[in-house]
Amino acid sequence: LGVEGDFHSGPINQHKKSGPPEPNRRQVSIVAWEVMRAVGEELGISLKPGDLAENVLVEGLGDLASLREDDRIHLGADVVLEVTGQNKPCVTLNVHHPDIVRPFVGRRGVVAVVVATGEVRPGDPVRVAAGASTPIA
Repeated sequence: LGVEGDFHSGPINQHKKSGPPEPNRRQVSIVAWEVMRAVGEELGISLKPGDLAENVLVEGLGDLASLREDDRIHLGADVVLEVTGQNKPCVTLNVHHPDIVRPFVGRRGVVAVVVATGEVRPGDPVRVAAGASTPIA
């Protein structure tokens, strides 16, 4: 259901404040380290792992913008995540720089749901498997 103890973990969308509950389609957020470094350089700031409240920071997969709904991200030996959408940058990131949202548009990474659980450790291999290739809106 996500990363234990994280606000976004669980079966129900915690952001929805009214109306009937809806399924949580953003249990895990994944960000590319290359993008964090590039945006930091662009803005003249130093971004560290965790500064975007990401659950998983990956390297070597590009900016993740080409990932589509239903693509799967395999972490380590056991964990499988299914991409549900692009992660839109929000103004809470402004604590790092007043103009930080703009350079992250289309590059903030993706959100996903957990398909297979397990443990993930720094340095674990990461790979992507194509899903149904439905474009992410």
